[in-house]
Order: sequence, then C-alpha cells, then structure tokens
Amino acid sequence: MKNMIYKVFYYLMAVCFMNIIFLIRMFPKYILNLEYSMDICSWVCFGLVVALTLIGIIASILIAATPLKFKKNTHGIEFKITDFKNQTGEQYFTYFSLLVLTAFAIPYTQILFDVIFIFLIHTLLCFIYIQENLFYINPVLILLKYRIYECKCINVKTNDPKSIYVFAKNIQLEINRILKLKSLNTDIIRIKEKKTTK
Repeated sequence: MKNMIYKVFYYLMAVCFMNIIFLIRMFPKYILNLEYSMDICSWVCFGLVVALTLIGIIASILIAATPLKFKKNTHGIEFKITDFKNQTGEQYFTYFSLLVLTAFAIPYTQILFDVIFIFLIHTLLCFIYIQENLFYINPVLILLKYRIYECKCINVKTNDPKSIYVFAKNIQLEINRILKLKSLNTDIIRIKEKKTTK
C-alpha cells in the first residue's frame, strides 16, 4: 500500500507542471472574468485543482528532500545490480510534450465539466504511468539533477530477479553494486551523496 502511495506521488510530481498550466488557464477564465459567476460548486471544483497541484508540489519537496539512503551497516534486503539502463532521457520529450500539450488542448467551457474532464485525464494517465513504470518521466527530479536508472538486479540471498528504478544524484551506478531495500515490495529508491569538496 505504501509503495502504491509513493507511485501516485511520483505521478503527481510528473504532472505538476501540467496542473500549473491548468490553473494558469482557469484563473483568467473563471476567477478574473467578471461576466462569469462563481457559485459554491465552482469554487469547490477550482479548489480541487489547486489541491491536486499543491499535493504535487509538496510531494516533490518531500520526495526530493528525503532520499532513501542506506549506510553500509544498515539492515535491509540486498540486491546486486546485474544490468542497468539510464532512462533519464528515454522518450522523455515525447511523453512530457504530450502532458503539456494536453494541458493546453482542453477547451474550457464550464468549470464543473472542465474539472471532471481533468480528473478523467488524471485517472487514465496515472493508471498508465504506474502500470507501465514510466517513472523516468519526472521533470521535477531531472531539474533537481537526479538521473533515473532502470536496474536489473538479483536478490543476494535467493538469486530471485527484480527490476528496481533508482533515482541517483552524484552517484555513478555500476554492475555488481549492492542496493538495499526496506522490503521486497519496494521497487523505487532514491540515493544521493554529497559532493566532496577538495
């Protein structure tokens, strides 16, 4: 359950800019437009979009500020990297462009219908994002200078294979490197090392 919540947070991070575009486009259409009368339902709908955007921003800050870093003496399930691929730029512009163009393509007519349409888009995109493991489509982490790797690993004790997405900052991954997970359900980790000053 916790792993699924993390994946939803990663999705909200990925679409954070799309939600901001939604708000920028909605603000003059509904809030600044004196000819449009905002009732309670309209304010609730607008508030939901604001909340969705804020959750994405807060998730970005929390996830970026709390890397899952294990020390050598920390207990955890050990996995050895057998192969890895840098996914940072893999199809990134194609998918990210699609998200941004989606935000600009919505024809705003009535705020209730707009919000319903936005939530339908989010439901579909979130399902695809998690189902297809599109975690490398994350502009926030890339702006924070993380590199995103898809690692093929084996459990050190059982030799069971596992795919792990590693968000790494200031770290160069290599074959046979040991990754430690808190549980077998974890398939996304963030690791960061401080830059050493000479």
